[in-house]
Amino acid sequence: MPRDGDLRAGLGGRLALASAAIAVGLLLLTAGALAPVWQAFSDAGRDFEDLGHFRHVLEAVNRISVERGPANRAMSLGPGHPEATMRLAEARTATDRALDDLAEAEDRIHGARGDDATTRRLIELARMVLANGRREVDRVAAAPDGWRTSADLRFAIGGMFAAYDAFRQVVQWEIGALGRRNPDLVGHAMVTDAASEMREYGGRLGSLVVPSLARREPLAAAQLTAIAETRGRLRELWGLLRQQAALGPGSALAPLAEAIERDALEKGLPLIARLVAEGTGRADYSLDIDGLTATYVPTLKPIEDLRQAYLDLMVGEAAAKRHAALRYLVLVGLGAGGVLALLAALLVWLRLGVLQPLLAAHAAVIALAAGDAPEVGPMAARRGELRHLFASLGVLRQRLAEREAAMAELRRQAETDALTGVANRRSLDRRGLAVEAGAPVGACLVIADVDHFKVVNDTYGHQAGDDALRLVAGLLRQAARPGDMVARFGGEEFAILLPGAEPAFAMRVAERLRRALAAQPFRIADGAVDVPLRASFGVAAGRLGAPDWYELIAAADRALYRAKRDGRDCTRFAGPIIEAPASEGAAKPLGEGVAAAA
Repeated sequence: MPRDGDLRAGLGGRLALASAAIAVGLLLLTAGALAPVWQAFSDAGRDFEDLGHFRHVLEAVNRISVERGPANRAMSLGPGHPEATMRLAEARTATDRALDDLAEAEDRIHGARGDDATTRRLIELARMVLANGRREVDRVAAAPDGWRTSADLRFAIGGMFAAYDAFRQVVQWEIGALGRRNPDLVGHAMVTDAASEMREYGGRLGSLVVPSLARREPLAAAQLTAIAETRGRLRELWGLLRQQAALGPGSALAPLAEAIERDALEKGLPLIARLVAEGTGRADYSLDIDGLTATYVPTLKPIEDLRQAYLDLMVGEAAAKRHAALRYLVLVGLGAGGVLALLAALLVWLRLGVLQPLLAAHAAVIALAAGDAPEVGPMAARRGELRHLFASLGVLRQRLAEREAAMAELRRQAETDALTGVANRRSLDRRGLAVEAGAPVGACLVIADVDHFKVVNDTYGHQAGDDALRLVAGLLRQAARPGDMVARFGGEEFAILLPGAEPAFAMRVAERLRRALAAQPFRIADGAVDVPLRASFGVAAGRLGAPDWYELIAAADRALYRAKRDGRDCTRFAGPIIEAPASEGAAKPLGEGVAAAA
């Protein structure tokens, strides 16, 4: 007679084998149904990713085109115009950032797919041409007024044209790559590229006039020819774009098409034509460089808006396709999962509701045959494993809480100056660069520098110097309002960030702090000597967030340096002078001075 264990193993094994066979067959059917759905979802996801990468490409080539405007202005004005130099530097930074983003995206997307490195090589080549163009721009911009000729300007502008043309190779290659992966995307990509080209040729029209306009000279024959060709190319591109159904009457992009005809074609082109007419005579131009920028560049904005809107339309369609494919994939997956779950429930029911009762009945029969009187009842639930599992999870949860507390302490130490207990420079920069939603963007920054601090260190020792810094930090903390930040800026310099404060309020806080420090006795640790402490204060008003935060720091630094130059122990503001009235009298104790400012 077979033993109970052998019978249980035989029935259980056969049930497991049958279950496995059914599950494998069902999984094969599910895989067959999911394969085309998954392929459609993968293709839609790749299209979305490719169009996002194409957006990076067009953004980079557009930044090269936009950079030419500040370059033209810097060359036209020459040295001695820091504002023009700054604008050019900002434009170059934006261009370099766009090119870096593109290179990073190229490595991330195409590198992961194992694509060839053609795009990366073309980007590097375009960057070399751009570097050459920038060097020529810098050479002309640095030349004295008498040494800068219109020929020099034309040559430098031609170098920037060459940089754009070099990057056009990247655009053309990416359009071809899109077509090889999905031919349906090529038409949309070419329309977007045509809008980008139209914006470039509109910008070139202005650049071609710049050399003669800057030098107040007649237009050369080569310039006139280039202007005519560029104008014809611009109209040709608009003719191609105007035929697109997406720009037709009643479409979402129709208002942009009307804006292009109204601004770029009916205002911008006639403006260039007027300057050309003036340049073919006595060169008595009615505009200067700044006037050209102010009146002509805005007429090109609808073209850029059209490029961006059409690209958004492309990406939106790809996102919608991906979403639809994902939804279908989820539905099919849920259906297949539901069938598998039903099968699993059936197998569990067979085991618990049929197999185990039969085995229990068989055991009872065997026991009766042996003369025993077994008690037949429900099987006890096995819960011991779960108890051990949750006990382990409790231990793990406790370990995670301890780790989080340790990480919080490490973050606090990383953002706090160990000597004074106030925030450090890193924490201050993080606060200044991160603008929270709903928080005031405007802010004032006060930088204080302890005067002749080296004398304290050299005369009384570094311990006395450390005590002095703690004293200054304590005074600043007392002056801070809720929401303000006190930080050690470096060495003997401290800073108070006053979000939302007005300049006059910040000046009063700084001046009363200065007086409070002067009135606060600093006693050396042995109590034998009272050392007078003085500080110079620089105050500036500006905005939080990049890049304004760094400009605010620079402004406060300039004010501090002016306070140092003016004899130290004073407060200066970066901008129109906002000094505390002389009638406020001598230094007041901290509780009467700084607290009143709040």
